Amino acid sequence: MLDSKSKVKTLSEAKKESLFNVAFKDYSRLVSFVISRYFNNIEDIKDLTLETFTKYYANISKVENQKSYLTTSARNLAIDFLRKNKGIVINELCDEDLYIENVSTNNYKEVMEEFSLCLNVDEIKIINLYSIYGFSFKEISYKLNIKENTIKTQYHRALEKYKKWRKNNK
Repeated sequence: MLDSKSKVKTLSEAKKESLFNVAFKDYSRLVSFVISRYFNNIEDIKDLTLETFTKYYANISKVENQKSYLTTSARNLAIDFLRKNKGIVINELCDEDLYIENVSTNNYKEVMEEFSLCLNVDEIKIINLYSIYGFSFKEISYKLNIKENTIKTQYHRALEKYKKWRKNNK
């Protein structure tokens, strides 16, 4: 006779594959979309989508909200992939400024050139960390040792400054 623990384990194992199949059917497009916010390369998107679902399958018994888990995992895996595999290096200078080097995307370089024409180094740094690399305002605040609300204000002011510059110069 089975005890209650092994019975629960057997039920969850039996449902594991069907839960996974339903989640994949329902959320694979959403997961791909979340990842595509960070990548244009279809192969990277496919790889990270599969990695997201592999991670989901490994933790399926612990997941309470499939959609939330999958989108959060997709976002985090994409950011981790960017940091590890795309040559993005964040260095600290002597004056404790952060800068970004070795980014291979031509579009990124063009945008950075435009930013440099109208924004100061601190504004560019905040926009990079938040918009491009996916750090939260709280993480940026901690990394730069500046209050979170100050980071938010500087970010929004920099975007407005850039929009105004672009409107006048394009």
